[in-house]
Amino acid sequence: MHCPRCGQQQVSQETRFCARCGLSLAAIAGLLDNHGELPQQPLIPANATSLLTRKNGLIFTAFWFLIMLFIVTPILAILDGDVLVAISGVLSIFGSLLFLLFSLILLPKSSRRKTAGPPYQPISERQSSLSGRPNYGELPAGDAVGVADFVPPSAGMWRAPDTDDLIRPGSVTESTTKLLQRDLEK
Repeated sequence: MHCPRCGQQQVSQETRFCARCGLSLAAIAGLLDNHGELPQQPLIPANATSLLTRKNGLIFTAFWFLIMLFIVTPILAILDGDVLVAISGVLSIFGSLLFLLFSLILLPKSSRRKTAGPPYQPISERQSSLSGRPNYGELPAGDAVGVADFVPPSAGMWRAPDTDDLIRPGSVTESTTKLLQRDLEK
């Protein structure tokens, strides 16, 4: 089997990712096994339909506490239900603690659904797909600056820096060369 993106021949049919470009080959192997048709997969996993998850239990606990303590208890107090006010206050606090423990200990974690977006691609692959040419991990193209742009300054255009910090002490041959140049200019 060859990779449809870069054309790299794969070592075996069970290879999950292309060795050159990293394309996931699992879906392509499924296409080849089903004679070019996409296999039908359920849209919602079977375990995602369950309402008894830890997240839902914690949400129910919060609603139970808020509704019982801040809505039911004041309404019963307005209606002069002295015994019912005490019972609803105790039920709101201890009931929410029991629901909290039940949710944290007994309920399973909720499974995360996968989004239907495109698979993750590194930045270099995304940039190469935008430019239309594949990027196989090579260095970026260099600037178009030729060697002719790096010409040493001519003798009349060069000036010494204004600060003494940048000047190195001159050598004997340098001062002699400067003296010879002065003699030649005269």
